[in-house]
Amino acid sequence: MESVQNTPNGNETTDEGDAGSSEDQPTSSKFTVLMEFPLFITMLGIAISGAPTSNLIMYRTCIHALNHSVDECRSFLLPEAINHTQQLETEVQHYATFVTTARSVLQAVVPAIMTMFIGAWSDKHGRRPLVVWPILGIFITSVMMVVYSMLPSLGPWWYVVISLPFSLSGGFVVLYVGSMCYASDDSTTENRTAR
Repeated sequence: MESVQNTPNGNETTDEGDAGSSEDQPTSSKFTVLMEFPLFITMLGIAISGAPTSNLIMYRTCIHALNHSVDECRSFLLPEAINHTQQLETEVQHYATFVTTARSVLQAVVPAIMTMFIGAWSDKHGRRPLVVWPILGIFITSVMMVVYSMLPSLGPWWYVVISLPFSLSGGFVVLYVGSMCYASDDSTTENRTAR
């Protein structure tokens, strides 16, 4: 016999005997069906943009930080390397590595601090913000990167500033934690591994 009970939050539940616990039942949401595809597209875009971004940082480092001419540095934007480029590239890589390391530290410190609080916060407010905020941060950072690439007067340290929205939104750490928690909350025990 099926009975209907009211829960403290106003939802009705049914008791069907041995039908399984509510913990194994996924919640119905269109977000669940659509979550994997946007995450895949986001990661694909980040992976594809890595090499051109690296070349742009080396080009800007060559011109603005090391004060070489545009003609000397233009070779960083070309797909093939030439002999004089190898000497210049060694000099530029040392400085460019320092810039990208500063960016990596910025993108790691803020999310590391956030991870101490997001678990308890997401238990109260839900998992969706943990996925949406970092994707919004990636979007804002990507728009800023497009603007940065179009303004040749900006030096390599602006690349570190550009990463602030993504870092302040939680970065990859919050994105991964949020997506894994959401998928875990929203799937059955049988299909959890596939998700």
